[in-house]
Amino acid sequence: MNFLYTEELTVIIDIAATYSEQKNYEMSLMIYAQLMEYVEQHCISMEETTRIVPLITYNY
Repeated sequence: MNFLYTEELTVIIDIAATYSEQKNYEMSLMIYAQLMEYVEQHCISMEETTRIVPLITYNY
């Protein structure tokens, strides 16, 4: 099973932020919700979690 790395998650967060800036809030929210679900469901290290979750929730 392949997991996303922190850098890849950060790119996805940036994509969601771009949708939000373009006022496509539905798409942005869907991406953020899927990211949160991904983080919750996969065994991600505590270090990675503490870097990713704030980025997601800040933009959510």
